[in-house]
Amino acid sequence: MILERQERLAILILLVVLLILGVASLFLNSSYETWAVPYDETHADKTLVSHSGIIESVTETKTGGHQILVISGVTVFLPNSDAEKIHLTTGDRVTLTGVMGTYNGQREIMVTDPYHLEVTDPGVRG
Repeated sequence: MILERQERLAILILLVVLLILGVASLFLNSSYETWAVPYDETHADKTLVSHSGIIESVTETKTGGHQILVISGVTVFLPNSDAEKIHLTTGDRVTLTGVMGTYNGQREIMVTDPYHLEVTDPGVRG
């Protein structure tokens, strides 16, 4: 059986559409964290990074109710809207994904969604 030119073209179009759908599903089903690179303070601002470690300090800002965390030596900014949804304590082991930034000359990670910061092992809570 020999396919006509139009039939071959139709099959080719179907294959291309299936390929596009397959690639799109990979992107749509992947998580935010998939695209993050491991934290390094030399990354440019707005780079999506991941970081894991132990919370050394939790400080609330003077205005706005935001939190500044130090996680294994790395400064992390947690906006008020997210800080209210997560209870964090010194000693908690956490994993996070956020965006690199610079504030007052200091490098920091800004967590943009409370679901991008997970307590993987709670510290001792007194």
